[in-house]
Amino acid sequence: MLRMAFEREVIMNVRYRVDAYDELCSFGDASSDVDANAIIIRSHIRLGSLDKIIHLSSYAKKLSVDVRLPDLQTLLVKFLRLNRVLDTESDDISSFKVRVTDVPVGQVFMLAQVIPCHALQVTYDCQETALKKVDLLHVTTSWRGSGARYDCAILQGATPSKLIFCQICAISMILIAHEWYRFAVVKMYEQKRRNKLTGHIELVTPGDERFDLCFVDSIIRVAHILPPTSHTTHSVVQDLYDGDMYLRLRHIQ
Repeated sequence: MLRMAFEREVIMNVRYRVDAYDELCSFGDASSDVDANAIIIRSHIRLGSLDKIIHLSSYAKKLSVDVRLPDLQTLLVKFLRLNRVLDTESDDISSFKVRVTDVPVGQVFMLAQVIPCHALQVTYDCQETALKKVDLLHVTTSWRGSGARYDCAILQGATPSKLIFCQICAISMILIAHEWYRFAVVKMYEQKRRNKLTGHIELVTPGDERFDLCFVDSIIRVAHILPPTSHTTHSVVQDLYDGDMYLRLRHIQ
């Protein structure tokens, strides 16, 4: 098992470098000053398994089919506004302006480009051993001939103790007004209290059309969430998966 894990890590590293070189060659004059490695490898997150660059409108259509996301552009505008990337004096989407260019957002989005990603490597500090550890997260409509795979993760909330459980539905790098942003389309679980009988952290599964956006850098590590069964109506977090997961979640009551 250790050898298989080591070989998988080597393959992922090779793929990251190949993807970085391919994207650097394909950006063209508009992005000639962009370092692909700086985009793909940033902070504790490394993106992998990259697709070819496409327009935002084409990506939105793809997500509407793959994960049934109804309106990516509206979701993206609201998220950028919430995070102070967009300026506006009213609630009309057409009046939004990107801060760095002062250009109407509709015009900016017509030129926006996306690089879809299907894998992610997150490095975290293990709270059990104080060593650096790595999780791999996959997002794909076809995983080894067994159907779609959308892994779950823990997101950092507004405070250090606030943790959010989610399912990652899509990962991408989006070029808006000459600035690259790394987003994930997620479905966030509603966290309940621990079950008094089993001690498990229970979650309410999000609805089919309940989507949110988050910055990729807010991902802490991969989470293992069991779906509801015939005996329970809630999803359950595997907080005993390893020592780090137990220590990270032990404060949740």
